[in-house]
Amino acid sequence: MALRAILGDYEAFVASILASLSALSVDVSRYQLDHVCYRVATNERYAEKKRELAAVAQLLLENDVAGRPIAVFRLHSPLVAEVCVLYA
Repeated sequence: MALRAILGDYEAFVASILASLSALSVDVSRYQLDHVCYRVATNERYAEKKRELAAVAQLLLENDVAGRPIAVFRLHSPLVAEVCVLYA
């Protein structure tokens, strides 16, 4: 399964963030995007996304944060959006 099918339109998400920062005259061109967060509404949806991501990424850790399960994955291939490349 492709990352776009799992995460949705991450390219539009990154473009929106970059446009908002640019509108505030915040220059982030010298920084690397090193992570992206994806939040779900239910534990069932969390388990579904975790299974899907396991096909395209390595699970590095899983923990509870403020009563919510959190998983950290390292992607097998980077996300490319706008001028950003996300490796983690």
